[in-house]
Amino acid sequence: MDKETLIKLAQPAATTLLAISVISIPLVSHAFDGFIYGTINVNHNNSCAN
Repeated sequence: MDKETLIKLAQPAATTLLAISVISIPLVSHAFDGFIYGTINVNHNNSCAN
């Protein structure tokens, strides 16, 4: 496949994947009954400050 063909196919593929993700997000959140329970812990060690 040449470069021009890849570029022509990339945009429809990207649009299709975006549509699938937009549709799947409500389905996934509905599977969790709209809420995700629990805690989130974030630990960050700044190695640039040493």
